[in-house]
Amino acid sequence: MPFAWTQGSGKSIFCKEFVALSLKNKEQVIAVLTDESPSNFIETLKTGYNIDKWILQNKLIIMIVILGE
Repeated sequence: MPFAWTQGSGKSIFCKEFVALSLKNKEQVIAVLTDESPSNFIETLKTGYNIDKWILQNKLIIMIVILGE
C-alpha cells in the first residue's frame, strides 16, 4: 500500500499502526523503508508493542530502498 502524502500528514504514524495491527492479527508484514532507518522504525514500534517475537518468527521483514535523485 504505497503512500505519497505531503510531509507531516501522518504517513509514518499510520503505517506503523497498520504494521502493528497486522502483526497482532497474525499476518506477515514486509515494511519497505525509504527515509527511515530500520533501528528507528523498530524502536518506535517497540514503544507500544513487543515486536521482537514477530521479528524472530519472520512475521516482520524490513527492506531498505534507497531512492535516487
